[in-house]
Amino acid sequence: MFLRALLPCEEVRVAPDGALALIGVRTGDLAATALPDGKLAVPQLVFVTIVSGLRGQEWVEVRHAIAGGGTRTERALRAEPHDPASDDHVFLYGDAPMVFPAEGDYEIHTEVVLGADRLIGSTTVRVVAAR
Repeated sequence: MFLRALLPCEEVRVAPDGALALIGVRTGDLAATALPDGKLAVPQLVFVTIVSGLRGQEWVEVRHAIAGGGTRTERALRAEPHDPASDDHVFLYGDAPMVFPAEGDYEIHTEVVLGADRLIGSTTVRVVAAR
């Protein structure tokens, strides 16, 4: 099992044949709007994780987490069905809006569990208040 990609995007569209259209792939700072409570919101953000080496598997487990700004939020480990004829699996994680506690660097983690094997992919994004 290995990580093929972990990308932050504004939007992801999945075609009927499984092809992905990644819209607004983010490579720089994420401009966020200040909320009344002082937190920052990115209008729409999706993290696309592609994991390979899964041919023959019928289920795979995944957990997503964000750490930074003095906080860590983590979603519960959950099982997803996988097509055993496919080597790759695409995991999507995001919110509209995605809220962050403050400006700064945030580590995004995707943990994939397959029996006793674990794969943790991560990327870092910088959230800044829109000027």
